[in-house]
Amino acid sequence: MSFGIGLIILLKSRSALIFGISQFLGPVVCFIFTKQMKNILEKYKVSSILKLSLFSTTIISLLIGFSLWIISNQNFLFLMVILLLTLNAIFNQMFSVSYNISCKFLVSSEAEVKRLKSLEEVVGAIALIISPLLAATLFTILNSTVYIILSAAIDFITLFMVSRLVFFNKEYEPDTEINDSGSLLNTTKNNDFIVRRQTSLFIIVPTIISIGFSSINVGLPFIQIDKLSLSAFQYAFTKVLWAVGMLISGVFLIKNLKKESKLADFAKSILIMGAIVMLFSVSLLMKFFPPFLSISLFNLFFAIIIVRYRVILSVNTLNNFSESALNNILTKQKNYDQLFRAVSVMLFGYLYDRVPFTDVFLLTAVLMIIAGLFYMKILDLRHDSYKVY
Repeated sequence: MSFGIGLIILLKSRSALIFGISQFLGPVVCFIFTKQMKNILEKYKVSSILKLSLFSTTIISLLIGFSLWIISNQNFLFLMVILLLTLNAIFNQMFSVSYNISCKFLVSSEAEVKRLKSLEEVVGAIALIISPLLAATLFTILNSTVYIILSAAIDFITLFMVSRLVFFNKEYEPDTEINDSGSLLNTTKNNDFIVRRQTSLFIIVPTIISIGFSSINVGLPFIQIDKLSLSAFQYAFTKVLWAVGMLISGVFLIKNLKKESKLADFAKSILIMGAIVMLFSVSLLMKFFPPFLSISLFNLFFAIIIVRYRVILSVNTLNNFSESALNNILTKQKNYDQLFRAVSVMLFGYLYDRVPFTDVFLLTAVLMIIAGLFYMKILDLRHDSYKVY
């Protein structure tokens, strides 16, 4: 759906500004309404929010398709579509947060959470290969309105499947003993210090890493197409290697469920990602290998580590926070991530246009390594009794 609507906006407006606004406004609005979203997630059952948010996004998709069909005034059309996309972003965010919380209820044990999150990465890797090809094919043979209606029909099928899910704890009752700041189950008298540390471990550092991901997401296509002039086949091959790396990592994690996902391993994953980006930048700068080989190796190994990073973060967040605290942590995680990704995409787009790309990658590597070292420092300061690493 996002592929199709984004392409429709670009084709109809022929304006990068309008496209940028359509992508940027949603994360900003979600960030502004973080508290209100958290309150809704705390008030209602997770299963109800899952169904309502998915139903709402489906209806909004149909409204976008209807607008494209009947509205002839281009300015009014873009205004309507942008408003609907912004509203859609709010419901998408609520669905994402409620789904992550529901993972605690979809499996019967904490160990199974790791299996579930690893399977998500495997499915995501397969979708990374299939979805763009399928979306591009459908978009070519169908007009924009039919394309959106078809996507909405698939969403209705998904909604039906979600309604059939069996939750091990269907009654979601917020834990009134946990304060609104989202503290852990074993909060001590040093509550303020613990909350600040939680914020650093589960929100601030992941947000910094998201900024680094934005640099890579902007920089890789830019240098491959604009700077290195790789062929279409070479570009597609490197994208496939990224998906292969995700598959390898996801399968490996599923095979090693008995190994505990520790926060110390999370810090190591950040440091390894920073090291890979730094080696990649140096390789391009010093021309140790042909650029195509350097990019191929980078995509493969970085994708392997990024899956490990995401699974460890998800598993530790789900297994170590109370249900009510998850509302606060996950809502902030998602909203901060989306906002800073949107801002950093523009920032790094500016930098890649004006600064040597190897320097920008080096800056990204340093940012990740500093974040990893900061994370390890925060872990060293932990003296409370609960087990998270």
